[in-house]
Amino acid sequence: MFKFLPISLQIKKKEWRPGYDRALQYVETDEGDLTYFLSYKTKLASSAIEDFITYLKKKQKDANRLKGRLIANEKLNPRQLELIDVFQRAPNGEIDIRTDLFDLVSKRILKPIKVGKKYLFSRGDSFPSV
Repeated sequence: MFKFLPISLQIKKKEWRPGYDRALQYVETDEGDLTYFLSYKTKLASSAIEDFITYLKKKQKDANRLKGRLIANEKLNPRQLELIDVFQRAPNGEIDIRTDLFDLVSKRILKPIKVGKKYLFSRGDSFPSV
């Protein structure tokens, strides 16, 4: 996950830029000793992690608030809430429930039960165990 931290965005922040320039200057004037730069980068990474955690908490809070509103205002079942969660994580995503379900049937994870004109699904022989 560390490779996805926006370190460069931290450097662009007003409060971090002088430290970056100073760390590079110290490396140049102290016989190439990278200690200054590495110390700066460690602090920068720590700040990026804190920002990332704050971002994740906000996103989780938003998702929970949406779920809470949906549960309170609509009569949605857990499967429907999970589908809403999928679209919240991938706003441009698409789901073809029938194709997905029958793909699980082909893998024997689910088995279809035809009831009239519709299908119900239950656990298949290859359903994963906990």
